[in-house]
Amino acid sequence: MLFKAIMPRWQTAAKQPRAGSNRRRAAAASVTEAQTVEYIPWEAAKQAPASELLIVDCTHPCALTITHHKAARNPPGGASDCSTGLVLDALALAARDPGAAAPWLARRRVSVNHFDADAVLSMWAVIHRQAAPAHAAVLRHAARIGDLREAGLGGSPQAAAAWSWDGVDSEEQVHHALKLCCWMNTIERTRFSPPYVDKDSDAKHRYFLERLAAALEPQGMEALRPEWEEEYAAVLEGWALLDRGGPASVSAHPGLGLSVLRPPRPLHYYSLFSHTVGADTVLTILPGQRYEVESRYTQFVRVWSRPVQARLDMAPLAAALNRLDSGREAGTEWAASSMVDTGPILRLDRGGEKLSKAQRYGHPTDRPHFRSGLAPPVFEAAVTSFLRHGLAGTQPKLGGWSWEELQELNAGINWAAWEAEALPAALELAAAGAA
Repeated sequence: MLFKAIMPRWQTAAKQPRAGSNRRRAAAASVTEAQTVEYIPWEAAKQAPASELLIVDCTHPCALTITHHKAARNPPGGASDCSTGLVLDALALAARDPGAAAPWLARRRVSVNHFDADAVLSMWAVIHRQAAPAHAAVLRHAARIGDLREAGLGGSPQAAAAWSWDGVDSEEQVHHALKLCCWMNTIERTRFSPPYVDKDSDAKHRYFLERLAAALEPQGMEALRPEWEEEYAAVLEGWALLDRGGPASVSAHPGLGLSVLRPPRPLHYYSLFSHTVGADTVLTILPGQRYEVESRYTQFVRVWSRPVQARLDMAPLAAALNRLDSGREAGTEWAASSMVDTGPILRLDRGGEKLSKAQRYGHPTDRPHFRSGLAPPVFEAAVTSFLRHGLAGTQPKLGGWSWEELQELNAGINWAAWEAEALPAALELAAAGAA
């Protein structure tokens, strides 16, 4: 905002020269032109002067950022859900008002502290700023698929909303973006360390930064078919399984931001969450009374396409379920990830056996699931009662909730009253309805 405020004074510099004004104008004019922007690994970025750096898809204590994470130092006016979209927003801003974007886009080094689709696509768009706008819809939607795990598949209103948020205007773009993510997933899984294990992030980034330009062209993606086809087919098959089931497989509690999925088996996240566009919590009910409740990544970052429900710490729900679910599989207990995890999961774990990071962040197909003693209507009633009590008096927020707001909200919830009064009433009603 300060940069924009002093722009008019720069425009009079010909009459009243000021030190450095020529340099500033040159930087503002060149931010969308071809220039050399260098990717550097995070370890190098930590040693580099902050004044030289642009940090994407994460935060930094000093440097300017383009990221959807909270506590960002972003250019003005960005309103995309993913960091890649925010980079494209900055490029569009630079085309309209070069001075407003210059402090960010004039930086000649770019870095990020992890590897995933949104991270590498963000950097590619910064480095290849002249080519990126031509691929904007595919880049934006691929970032959504990779980070939020939702693709605009099918003809539902939710899919249409995802199209509009990312500027998608054809099924071909949706499927190109999905293939791009499946290609990156397959290469990462088969040639590098497992996903979300960042020991070789630099090698992953260099591999994809060198190849993305070709992969963003339809013919280039087709040439990579052997490297994405298997996962892509599995995603579409899983999505179709739920789609064919209709309301029996996919339902929602919109006032709570909750989607309920009932797949016939564990599925790929893209298959599942492409049915949950617009939701912030997902209850998955697997056959055999096996359940997971997940707080979506939409609550971890800043989402601008729609208002976002507050994230609730699920530890009180896990504690209540351990007291209530006496018929659960022997040796298991209900546990929930920390509220500040990227996507906390509440599930039954075998006592003393915690999931690995790769299992926790990976697909439901990558982890075991244990049997609860609670019937599906009863378990769903417990979850909805928990959300209804915790979210009472709140409203979803555009841009999401700050961590300070979430800590204050959760600290003020009387969970003892919920477990003593609201929860038994909800369970009694569910049991009566199932009888």
